[in-house]
Parts: sequence; structure tokens; C-alpha cells
Amino acid sequence: SEEHVEYVAKRVILANGVEDILPDIPGMKDLWGSHIWACPFCHGFEVANAHLGVLLTDHLPADMYPMMIRNWSRDLTVYSNGQELAEDKIRFFKTANIKLETRKIKSFAEADQNPDELLITLEDGTEEVLTGLFTHSDTHLDHATGPKLWKELGCELSEMGFIKVDEMQATTVPGVFAAGDPTHMRHAVVAAAHQGYMAGASAVLSFVMESVKAAHAEGAEGK
Repeated sequence: SEEHVEYVAKRVILANGVEDILPDIPGMKDLWGSHIWACPFCHGFEVANAHLGVLLTDHLPADMYPMMIRNWSRDLTVYSNGQELAEDKIRFFKTANIKLETRKIKSFAEADQNPDELLITLEDGTEEVLTGLFTHSDTHLDHATGPKLWKELGCELSEMGFIKVDEMQATTVPGVFAAGDPTHMRHAVVAAAHQGYMAGASAVLSFVMESVKAAHAEGAEGK
């Protein structure tokens, strides 16, 4: 809509989230969150000791992240998706007893025999079935859909590209607070809920402090 709407508020809490930018592989977006995940701490326990995979991306440490997944299962395959890896990385996977698949991935789909499993089709038509796949999405705030209120309000960003906040969830703009995924890369419901609580409490506290200061100032003038 081209309609321009203006709102006037004494306090603002930004909680607009971020957008996951995934590798452009057919089927990946549809299975994101059900068969393909980002966080082993959120989904690792449920698939422990199963046949798992890791899809490498430009934003994913090629050694540390697979080793995190290996804590949940030793039946692990790393997919480079056609990306050339340095010799030391190849030796690393071999030493760690992690299978390395270098062919490009053609598509993702639910497995025919078991819809809860993930079917990976490689560029030459080879099919592999996994219990699930872990990877990393690009979730910088600049990719977020909708109005970029943080930019319009003049909020500074951190080095990681998220809205900079202090321990009270206050941004660099007075009266503007932020909570949840826009403020850090540890995207989890419990973290967002805690920050939402802090942002709300801090916004209310700032109103109270203003009232206290105003009352003191009025009292001083009345002397």
C-alpha cells in the first residue's frame, strides 16, 4: 500500500523479527523447520543417534558446526553442495570419521517411505535419506521484510548486523527499545520472551523515572 500512516508514541518496542535467507535449493524452504534445522540445541535431542546431515554454507564454520552435530550422532554426512574445500578441511573430516559429500544438491523432499524423513537428491540423480539436516541461514536484520523502523528511527546496529541494545534492551535512540531476533543471533523463543519482558519493564520504568524527575523538579521550583 502507498498509504502513509504516522503514529505518535512516547515509547517504542521493536520486535519485528528477521527473515531467514536460505540456499536456493528446491524444497528447502518448504522443509525448513520440519526436516531442516539451524539449531542443534533446539532439535538435536529428538534426532540423537540418527542419520543426520550438515549442509555447509558461506556463513557456516566448516569444522566447528559439524562437530557440534557429531555430539548428537556419529552417523553424520557433511554436504559441501559443490563448494570446494581446502585440503586441511578434507583431512579434518576424514580424521573425525565424518562422511563428506561434495556433489551439488538438486532438491529436498519428504521421503516416500517415511514422510518424517528427508530425501536428498544429488545432481547426478543419486538419492539419500536422512532423519534430518542442519545448516545455517543468513538472518541479518537488513533482510527483514516490512518497514525497517530501526533505520527510520536511527537505531545503531552491532558489528553482527543486529539492533544494538544495552542490558535493559534500550537501543541507542532514547525511548526506543528492541527485543528478540532483531537484537542477536541466538534465535530462540525463551530468549525472545525474556527480552520482551525486559523491554516492556524497561519502557515502563523509563516512564516512572520521568515522572519522578518531573515531580522533583516541580517541588524544587515550589520552594
